[in-house]
Amino acid sequence: MSDELLPPGAFLTWRYVDAHRGIDRRQVYYDDGRVEAVEGDDRWVLCRFTREQVASARAAVTGSGLTASGSDQGAATYDAAPVTYAWRLDGEEGQVTNTGYPATRHDAIDRLDAALAELEEAAGGWPLLAED
Repeated sequence: MSDELLPPGAFLTWRYVDAHRGIDRRQVYYDDGRVEAVEGDDRWVLCRFTREQVASARAAVTGSGLTASGSDQGAATYDAAPVTYAWRLDGEEGQVTNTGYPATRHDAIDRLDAALAELEEAAGGWPLLAED
């Protein structure tokens, strides 16, 4: 896995690329609790998780079913903008892409997004969604 997608010290990231509209947006979840947003050359910290929230976020990655799911190819989707989730947990790495996003939903990604949104709000942040 490339360090650009999942940098050192991070356990989870998502990346949304809408080439048609010129959007390249990421969110990175670090082991030290930082939740960082990246859009173009801009980076900022959305919020900071406590140790307990980091543990909950890590558990949500597995609990959502993401690590056991496959990529959704969205073959017949018009004007799609893929969103990729990558993780590094307990020595294992992987990634899943929903190539038909936002028209095509991916159940594991939706479950994970919901869990992360709750954690981000509890940490004083505002959840950033891929297409926002």
